[in-house]
Amino acid sequence: MKITVDAIFGNRQMDEIMHVADIFEPFKKLAVHKAIELTVKDALGLKQKRVLIEKIKEALEASGMIVVFISIRGVNARVPAFIAPGVSLLSDGNRFALFVDVLRRIGYEVSTDENMRVVSASLKSEA
Repeated sequence: MKITVDAIFGNRQMDEIMHVADIFEPFKKLAVHKAIELTVKDALGLKQKRVLIEKIKEALEASGMIVVFISIRGVNARVPAFIAPGVSLLSDGNRFALFVDVLRRIGYEVSTDENMRVVSASLKSEA
């Protein structure tokens, strides 16, 4: 069975340099979206999907990445996405975009707080 994981992540060291050099405010992150295709042997239950999101997050962090968002397509209505708290702007190193706009562009329905920080996201077809 093939599944798609939406992940927004970036190089932790470069992100930290941008913050230490006072180029980025705390709510900005240096991260980009990647759609990761995985093949799993069997259909995953809800608990297994939650564990998969956590394991992907742990693996990315262990490899020196900052993780802003992880979601499994097709299961968001029942399995909440991982969303890093306090993030409202993303940079790919060349330009900035609102985190909410990036998620909307890849098909998510998004809720934000009064400072445009993402608090929840689910695929539009599942919202």
